[in-house]
Amino acid sequence: MKNNHFYTPHNVAIQFPSTAIGRRIVAFIIDYLLVIGMLYLMIMADLLLFEWWVIVLFVAFFLTFPLIQETATGGASIGKLIMSLRVVKIDGSKAHFSDYVMRWILGLFELYTMSGLVAIVSASMSSKTQRLGDMAADTVVVSLASKTKLDDTRITLEETHEIQIPEVDLLSSKQISVIMRTVYRAKKHRSQVSKRRLEEIAEKAATVMGYEVPEDSLEFLEQIVVDYTYLHDET
Repeated sequence: MKNNHFYTPHNVAIQFPSTAIGRRIVAFIIDYLLVIGMLYLMIMADLLLFEWWVIVLFVAFFLTFPLIQETATGGASIGKLIMSLRVVKIDGSKAHFSDYVMRWILGLFELYTMSGLVAIVSASMSSKTQRLGDMAADTVVVSLASKTKLDDTRITLEETHEIQIPEVDLLSSKQISVIMRTVYRAKKHRSQVSKRRLEEIAEKAATVMGYEVPEDSLEFLEQIVVDYTYLHDET
């Protein structure tokens, strides 16, 4: 199973398995069986008026049901909750409403054309099982039902690790999180924009810690993360 590596506020690495496509399909089926079930109950209770405007409202509800659920629960529809799945940003942070909207808009095309074949193919070809909506929103669906033990999820460092930058404690956990996201994106998107962003963050970190601006921004920031993690590994 493919794994995504995210970090807690204390910057401990945690592996969340990327979701198997089959589980996402099951979650999708569960969500829409719920809608069909609601429709059935309304018909049986004579609560559904077969007027054109009622039909339009129900179709609108049917199509927006995924967006409503993910927005209300912070990234998990009822089907996803049952299957222990959740939508998060690619760096592990919480997705925003705009991300859910992007996933939903593209999902209308991916999930309702050719019996969802577009979504299945795009997720199958992605290393993180992302469909097109996930790629556009920079999100990923992860499994929260990992059998990985906590001890196995922590960053592995030698007990004799020597701290290179003891002043890392002058940085806040929020600043460390920014550094980690910057390093991640720089490795994922090797461009001049990423390089300039690395240099900018490295300069700010160096200023806070009283260091000279390093020549290798990426190596400097990675060392900060490693040292900070080692110092806070027992917290």
